[in-house]
Amino acid sequence: MFKVFTRWLVPDNGRTTMSLKVIDNDSDEITVTLDGAEIREWSYESEIERRWKMRMAREFCEGWYQATERAEAERDLYQDALRDIDAVGAVLGSKLKNPLITDS
Repeated sequence: MFKVFTRWLVPDNGRTTMSLKVIDNDSDEITVTLDGAEIREWSYESEIERRWKMRMAREFCEGWYQATERAEAERDLYQDALRDIDAVGAVLGSKLKNPLITDS
């Protein structure tokens, strides 16, 4: 019997959706997957060790989630700064071309 714990990473702004899962195969292995790809694994030999490793897996997922949120916030700040640079360039009459910014 597989035990699966899922946390959907859906930012409020509707960007990328990722499925982060913790899977316990009930024999000796706990796996964390991201959109189906294994990113971390723990093995255990006893029930006490299984509980400890499951807690570690959940903490790993929480850290991944927080890091993803922070990275998106940093990316937003970076893109805002690039837009400001383009705006200053337009005011000065020599608009800087930036391939990372689109007119959408």
